[in-house]
Amino acid sequence: MENKLQYRLIKKFGPSIFHVRIPEDILTKLNNYADQTIKDEKKIKGLDVGKNLAYRGGNLQLIHGSRMFLCHSTLDLVPSVGDFYFFPNYLMHTVFPFKDTNEERRSISFNALVDDEIYNVYGR
Repeated sequence: MENKLQYRLIKKFGPSIFHVRIPEDILTKLNNYADQTIKDEKKIKGLDVGKNLAYRGGNLQLIHGSRMFLCHSTLDLVPSVGDFYFFPNYLMHTVFPFKDTNEERRSISFNALVDDEIYNVYGR
């Protein structure tokens, strides 16, 4: 029996989103495979790709736009005790959690009004 693929295009804002309904027989096979893999400890250890990634605990990543040719869209910062970073509220950012340590991060978030004299860098 052939399953008919169900899909729809969603365009509520910005980029279009393609939504696909996975056929029930494929979904059942995927779930059975996942259940078997979870029970196999050797397979699970082989799937741990995170162990090969560089540890970035406590790091700050600023994100702006999208990556283009010769232009990165992220800036990775490694803060030290006493560092304070100011950035505009529209700049997306993320911080990476600490693992297996007692270190902590303290963050302060606030809105600031910049004085006209400082803000007007081009003169009057």
